[in-house]
Formats: sequence, structure tokens, C-alpha cells
Amino acid sequence: MGAHMLYNAATMSVLFKPPLSKDDQRGRLLTFEPATYGQSDLISPGRVRSLVGAGEPFFYFDRSNYQLVPLHLQKEQRETRSAVSLNLKEATTLSENQILLSRRLDLPVLAIDAIEVEGEGETVDLKLIGESGRVFQKSAALKDGKAFFNLSEHKSYLCLEKLARISLKAEHKPLKIKDIRLLNLPNKPEVKADGQLVLDNDGIARPRGKRTTFSYDVSTIDGASGAAYEVSKQDSWFEHYSGTFHENQFSKEAAVKGYFTKTKGSLIPISAVGIGANAHGFYEVRVIAVDKDKVPLGYFSEPLSIQL
Repeated sequence: MGAHMLYNAATMSVLFKPPLSKDDQRGRLLTFEPATYGQSDLISPGRVRSLVGAGEPFFYFDRSNYQLVPLHLQKEQRETRSAVSLNLKEATTLSENQILLSRRLDLPVLAIDAIEVEGEGETVDLKLIGESGRVFQKSAALKDGKAFFNLSEHKSYLCLEKLARISLKAEHKPLKIKDIRLLNLPNKPEVKADGQLVLDNDGIARPRGKRTTFSYDVSTIDGASGAAYEVSKQDSWFEHYSGTFHENQFSKEAAVKGYFTKTKGSLIPISAVGIGANAHGFYEVRVIAVDKDKVPLGYFSEPLSIQL
């Protein structure tokens, strides 16, 4: 019951206004759940960082004890380098069910976007241990000698609050570990609600008038001379297809794809990217920097989700 109420932002919006509440308190609750059923553990890391930077308190729902628990997320403390190696003295070979445990790290979770493991074998089983004892677990296949784990877009990872140790395990076959790198992904472009398109507390932008516009900015990306944009199909989400907010490839599921000749722009009508005047439902818009030959650079922005 309690978990469902937190999952459904519409339910909470009813509970937080009269007559069920004395005053209208809907503005005090910010949620991250998807508009429809999606991957429940995915969360927009850019929006999280923005709200943490603004000093907003975070909570997660403890389903075992049916209570809200404060989540202590530190403001972003990213390394100046894009990757930090754990500097293994030599390659380590793990036999079946053997575990490699890192030294103590004590890193805020928002300081790390991903972990890359270099080695030989088939599958890497990763376990991250938080300072509080909570754990985050994930497996990935080694491809071209590397296994990549996205972290900052997962709620269960953020619940670690601070990363204490990294554990790697060889599940079924021997695994040779050559290096473990903690990654800060490059600066991402931005696409934001603009004009009379307003971002609501559930992270979805909705029009408050006829000027339904957005802005974008890829100017922070080295080598950018313009931007490419993609628009999702109606009632469709890019992250549902890919399973990640950290994408650097064009989507086969995009309904519309096009280019902007400038590295930033504002008050761009959604009609300019193919969303018609009579459109209804949910749409996502995202951008990626491109060079003078329209070759993508870096990563896509996190999508702007729009409900019409």
C-alpha cells in the first residue's frame, strides 16, 4: 500500500491537496518514478545532481519496514580526471566463486558515473558495498576485454550513499582482472523546458499556454559545431528501449531525427522537431553534439519528457 502510494505520483498529488490535506502541499513533493511502467530502478542522474546541488532533501521508501528513510547524498565531488584507476599491482586471476575485494574507497556515490573492468573471461559479477552495509549488484559480459557498469542512473546504487568497497567475483569460469576504472562520464548536453513549457515536480514538462518551447545547449562539448536531435514515438521512452540514460548512439526507435546548426538555442517550438499541433500523449526530446561532418560527439542529453 505505502509503496504504491509513493510509486504513483498522481495518487500523492491528490493526498497532498484539500480536502485530504489542510493546505495544498503538492509543491513540496518531487518524484522520479516513470510516467508509465518502465525500469523501476532507473533514475535521471542529471536531475538528481541538480536537486542535490540545490539542497533538496532525498528519501527512499524502505519496503521491508514500510517507512521513508532519509538518503544522505553529498553534492557532486567529481574528479578532474575522467577516469581513476584502482592501480592493481598485477593482473589477478580469480577461479570459480573466488572474490577480489578492493581497498577501502569512501567515495560519495555521485562522484562516480560508471565502472569499467578490463580483463579476460566471460562474465564479471560486480558487488558495490556502501558505508552503511547496503549493496548494489550487477553482472556484465566482457566484450573486447572490457565490462561496463552504469551506476549513477540506478536508485539502488544511490542508496549506498557512499561507496566503501568494490567486490568482483568469478561466477562459473575463471576471470582475469587487469584493471578497474572508476569513470566520470564527460559533460552532457542539456535540453530543458522553456517558455510556457514547465517542468513539473514529477520531472515531466507540460504546457501552461500555447508557447510550447524548449532550449538546448551542446556548447560545452569539445569540437561541437551543432547538434543532432531525436524525438521519441508517442508514449515511448528512449531509456525503455536501451535500459540506460547514458547513450552515445542514435536510436532505431526514434520517430524523428534532425540537426541544429548552432550549438545552443532557446524558445524552439516543439513543432520545429516534428511534434504536431494536435499531438497528445508523452514524447521525449534529446540532443547530442555533432562535429562539422555531423558525427556525434560524447553522449546524448538526458531526455526532456513532455506530456501534451
